[in-house]
Amino acid sequence: MKDLERQYKKTIKLNLKKLNYIVKKEIKIKNPQANKIIENSLNIAYKHLAKKWLNEEKYLRTYFAKKAIPFYPEKIINLSISLDATINILDDLFDEKLETEIKALYILELLRSLTVTYNHKYNKKITEIMENYFNKIISIAVLESFYKELLEKETDFDKVVELSMQIYDCRSLDMDIYVELPLMNKKLKNKKEIMEISRTFRAVNLIKKDITDLKHDEENQIYNGIRSADKKGFRNPLILTLINFYEKRAIQIKRKNNGKIIRNFFEMIEEENIKIKKSIEKLHLI
Repeated sequence: MKDLERQYKKTIKLNLKKLNYIVKKEIKIKNPQANKIIENSLNIAYKHLAKKWLNEEKYLRTYFAKKAIPFYPEKIINLSISLDATINILDDLFDEKLETEIKALYILELLRSLTVTYNHKYNKKITEIMENYFNKIISIAVLESFYKELLEKETDFDKVVELSMQIYDCRSLDMDIYVELPLMNKKLKNKKEIMEISRTFRAVNLIKKDITDLKHDEENQIYNGIRSADKKGFRNPLILTLINFYEKRAIQIKRKNNGKIIRNFFEMIEEENIKIKKSIEKLHLI
């Protein structure tokens, strides 16, 4: 994680090179203090997001995909992380109650991440993958609000389970591009199964995060299946039902195809499940 964070931090130099040119040649500011202010601003904005990655307040999906895919091409790492940064920031801008100063940092880093994204030469295949991905993100954003309303009203345990599975399946689509990009030029027979298990991993990963963020989500009025069940008194049964469901799904996928990438994702799911069960034990003590 630290290696990825450091590598992406180096992209600030690319921004500064172009920004210094704009300040000097186009705006015609000769005061070196202007360049220093720009540099400090970019570093502060970046550190705000990077700290969240390193503290696991925000998940770097690139990290998990790279962990599962041994041949993850180095040439797409910066593109992948810039997409991660963009989605992380949009998520907080969409959900969180942010102070003006924090919002300004996010917007500055969002603009910077977009410059990194568009600093690549794309072929038609990458363009199509990116277009499809952002349409998926739109779907997630819209459907989360839809499911929030359904969950607020629902009191039946089985219905809450069903709705929670649907929303985690929906949210898990945000993992897709981080797997699609490294696999796009590979002739693999099990791509479908790899996508399925990567989404399964992401669903479990999101469940873990929702458990960790329970208090934070309550303070910010962020609604999901875990928080809904917590308010209705069946939080832990819901969590156990969900992780058992996704564990069974992972086992079924692994039985279809037991390739290296699928095994890696499966092991990562098992690791997440262990962490979730430990979190449940802590929640019992509250």
